[in-house]
Amino acid sequence: MKNRPWIRDRNCFSTRFHVDPAKREQFIKNFEEMCETAGEYYERGCKFAFQGWARDPNEFVVFASWDETVVRELRDDPEFKRLTAALLDCCDAPNIMEQYSGMHIDRSVFDSYPAGESAVHKAGGQKTIFL
Repeated sequence: MKNRPWIRDRNCFSTRFHVDPAKREQFIKNFEEMCETAGEYYERGCKFAFQGWARDPNEFVVFASWDETVVRELRDDPEFKRLTAALLDCCDAPNIMEQYSGMHIDRSVFDSYPAGESAVHKAGGQKTIFL
């Protein structure tokens, strides 16, 4: 069978940060530091990650597919927690996240991350909301 780029056997998420224009450079600096800190976790547990800007020039987006065990380890990392809070401190609106369930796995991701304010992402000046 050919190696296809489809990802159907794991979950994916999107996150949207609305960056305060006056704090854009600090946001970028914090984000680059976070990626450097999280590099080993990305290598072990991330199938793909897109990071970039949306049509709104102040909206930074991330789409990624993670192994849930590794992403939990990452969220427990003290430096990752510090940098996540720093990112949220650079935003002027709540962080919006959405989970997606791969077509060949169960839908338990929606139980782990219910709609509403996140119980997992508690740091920084802005809250995180799951759609």
